[in-house]
Amino acid sequence: MPRDVREATLSLPPSVNHQYARYGGRVRLTDAAKSWRETVQWTVQRHLLPAGPIAVSVAVQGARHDIDNVLKALLDALQGIWWQDDSAVAWLLVRRYSGEPCLIVKAWSIAGEATAAPRVRKSPRAQSRWRQWLVGKDER
Repeated sequence: MPRDVREATLSLPPSVNHQYARYGGRVRLTDAAKSWRETVQWTVQRHLLPAGPIAVSVAVQGARHDIDNVLKALLDALQGIWWQDDSAVAWLLVRRYSGEPCLIVKAWSIAGEATAAPRVRKSPRAQSRWRQWLVGKDER
């Protein structure tokens, strides 16, 4: 288990269709996307992880939109708060769960470790432990 883990529970970002709009021939963030990003920046404690590769796990609960569309907004919003640049994210695990709509995000430095994804354990007990650690509770 990593020692220095950043963890946050956040609201879902606006859908991709509501994140960007054209204004005067330029593509910019919408007011809804700016508001969500500011909320994330006020909610999450600014504490940069050490430089180097970073692992991130995201539990997407109750989302109706594609989980991959949530990631761009999330990684961009956490840039400068948990990491200097989102290109440092070397390992990413995303999983959808039922429940109240939210994002449960964990991030930790994997500097000095192999950046390949860990082997998935086959036993149900090990998978259950990983699931509990990832979202902090049993899947319902």
